[in-house]
Amino acid sequence: MLVLNAKESSMKILITFFIVFSTYSMECVSHSLKEIGFSFATKKEFSVIESDLDKWIKENQDDFILDYQSRMFSSVHKKFVSVLSLDNIQTSEEEMFGDLILIRDLASGDLLEARWYKYGLKIIAFDRKKANCPVAVVPIAVNTLF
Repeated sequence: MLVLNAKESSMKILITFFIVFSTYSMECVSHSLKEIGFSFATKKEFSVIESDLDKWIKENQDDFILDYQSRMFSSVHKKFVSVLSLDNIQTSEEEMFGDLILIRDLASGDLLEARWYKYGLKIIAFDRKKANCPVAVVPIAVNTLF
């Protein structure tokens, strides 16, 4: 009976450790994103990138349709964020499904990260003043950004 209690106690400690570790640990997914073909937009200030993306959407508003909108918890930002996916109907779904992903602070609406597909390139940019890594979501399919 004493051995069983020691095993139960060890198991409880182990389970608690894994829960705490998985909740508070965060792996930067930059390397994984690069491995699957993403490039990082780092030559411009994030505010300039945001402005360029807004301009792209406005100038081509008839080409963009809402693909997905939801919220999720970001381990990078340690809070809930909103995720908006827009599909460019000029790009076939076989080539890319959801050509623009915008990740915003749920409370303030500030843009935290953008992922987009243009001219055959998968590009990602995030506000380095607010995070050291992109949101920890690595797409499984080659024709998705998120």
